[in-house]
This record gives sequence, C-alpha cells and structure tokens, in this order.
Amino acid sequence: MSRLARTEIAIRRLAEEKELDAMAVNCWNQVQERYGICVCSVLGRLTDQGYLCACEVDVYGACSMLAAHAAGLGETPPHFIDWTELHPEKENVWLAWHCGNAPPSLCGAGCTACINQHMILPMRPSWGTREFKLKEGPVTCCRLAEYDGWFTMFVGQGEVVDMPPVTRGSYGWVKVADVTDWEQKMVGHGIIHHGVLIHDPEVADALESFCKFNGIEVVRGA
Repeated sequence: MSRLARTEIAIRRLAEEKELDAMAVNCWNQVQERYGICVCSVLGRLTDQGYLCACEVDVYGACSMLAAHAAGLGETPPHFIDWTELHPEKENVWLAWHCGNAPPSLCGAGCTACINQHMILPMRPSWGTREFKLKEGPVTCCRLAEYDGWFTMFVGQGEVVDMPPVTRGSYGWVKVADVTDWEQKMVGHGIIHHGVLIHDPEVADALESFCKFNGIEVVRGA
C-alpha cells in the first residue's frame, strides 16, 4: 500500500509541475514488473481529485476524458472504460468495464470496493486494482478517434443498471436504446475498444456542440 501511496503522490506532483490537464499513463506491464504494484486504483483516485488519468498510454482516451469532464462543468468524474461484451440475457445491455480504475466516488449503493490483484498479469503479485460495480443512473459515453488528421467523436447516452452477473474489475451494465446501432457506428468509424463513461446524460449534447465548433465529426449512437 505504501508503494501505491508514493506512486499517487509522484503522479500528482508531475501533473502539477507540468500543468497537465489529463494524463495517459503507461499502467502495464512495466509497473507490475518493476514495482510489483498495479496503479489502477491510483488512477481512479487521481481522477476523482481532478487529475484525469487514462490507462494504457491512450492519449486520445485522455482527451476524451478531458472533453467529457469539461462538458460536465467539472462536476462529475469520468471513467475510462473498455467497451466489452453484450449481456448474456438482456437485450441492448453491454458491459462497461476496466481492470479497477474507476473513481471511488462512482461506487454503487450497497457495494463495498475491494483492493485486489490484477486479474490478467500473473507474473508476480500485483495489488492495486479497486474493484466494484458502478452506481446506477443515466450516463453519457464517448470516444475521440483520429485517422490521417480527421477527427471523429462517438457519443451515446444510456443508463447504468444494477443487474447480474457480477464480474471483477470496475464495471457497470449499461442499457441503451439500440446496441446494434452503437456497434455498427463504432466499427464504421474506427472507434477502438477504449471509451469514456460519465454519469451525466447532458454531457452528450454539450459534446456535440464542442465538436461542431472544433471541426470534429460527431457520430451519435441510438
């Protein structure tokens, strides 16, 4: 735990010294190999403090977090996620997930967060994921992408719902109007597997305005 605390202080100092609005952190697997920790929980805590942190050195992911956070007037922390699989039983429900990097303030009611080992990297014990289900409520999801200088942002609205199955990591089941529409538009516009979720449905329209005035093509999911 002391290594996690020192890492958090070091990243926060770096952000302040360099006046960084958002960071794309190389979170694996060098950190696990060199220090024996997993910084997922650190990134979530920093994001909750306003030091926005994307995982896996995803620069445009960090930009997506910054855009969503600003569109929400800085009142709600964004969560850097993977777009993952569909619900095994319910229609138009998909899993917003990541290893354990969600801001602690997003922990769902009745859920106790736990610090765990990274589930994917078994080379040595790597404690530091903060795992819990996200709180329920309406959300906006987004992702900025760029190909040959052309920028696109996917934006969609949904709702985090409390339903099984339970999984590891920081996660939420997200219900949308038409998940097939989301999939087709993401594939058609080259949206990669990382995205951003923020518990503010009004962020979607604000992001569309942001894109309009910055020459970014907007793709809205149904």
